[in-house]
Amino acid sequence: MWFTLGDRLFVASRTVPGTPAVGRAAMEELLARPNEFESNAGVATAIPPGIELRNLTISDGVATVDLSEGFGTGSGSTGELLSVAQVVYTLTQFPTVDGVLFAIEGEPLKRTPGHGLLLSGPQTRRDWQDQLPSILVTEPAMGDRVSSPVTVEGTANVFEATVQMRLLDSEGNRLAHAFTTATCGTGCRGDFRHDLEFEIDREQHGTLEVWWGSPEDGSRKDVVRIAVTLAP
Repeated sequence: MWFTLGDRLFVASRTVPGTPAVGRAAMEELLARPNEFESNAGVATAIPPGIELRNLTISDGVATVDLSEGFGTGSGSTGELLSVAQVVYTLTQFPTVDGVLFAIEGEPLKRTPGHGLLLSGPQTRRDWQDQLPSILVTEPAMGDRVSSPVTVEGTANVFEATVQMRLLDSEGNRLAHAFTTATCGTGCRGDFRHDLEFEIDREQHGTLEVWWGSPEDGSRKDVVRIAVTLAP
C-alpha cells in the first residue's frame, strides 16, 4: 500500500491470505490505514477515515475504483493530491493495471469534491510522480526482518544520482555504510539497488538510513529511515 510520510508518498507492505482479487485486497488494506508500528514512525494517510471500497473493476488495463462519499476531501489541496496518488500507486503496482478511473457512490469522478482537482481520463503513475519523495526506499519495508546481506532498493531523483546508505544496530552503532548510483538523477528519477553486508551476534532492532549529500557542504539531505529487525 502507498501511504504518506510528511507531504510525500511512502510505500508499505502487508501479508494477506491468498486471493485472486489482489487489487481489492490492496485497496482494503490501504483504506484500513497505517498500523500502530507505522503510525509511531510517522507514516500517515491523506485519505479521510471511514472511506469504503464500494466496487473495483479492471478492464483493458484500466481499474475503475468506486469509493464512498468523502473521498477527495482531504486536508487542503495537498491532501487531495496525495489521496488520489495513494490509490493510483497502490493499484498500478499490478501488471494488469496501467491507469485508474475514480467514482464516488457509483458516479464517475471528474474532479475531486474538495478543491476540484482535475481527473481527466485514466490516472497513471507518471501523472502523480511529483508526489514521490526525493528518495523512495521500496526494499526493505518498514518492520521487515532482514539478514546479511540486506538488499536496499528504490528510486531517487537526487544530485548526480548518488545515494548513500548506512545500517545502524539497536544502540545506533554503524554496522555498514555504502553509496550507490541511481540510473538517473539531478532532474530525473532512476532506480538504485545495493547489498549491505553486516555482522551481529543476536537479533535486535535496527535502522536503515538512506540519503543524498549536499554538493555544498556534504550534509545529509532528505534522510529516509526504515526501522527493521536485524537477524544474525
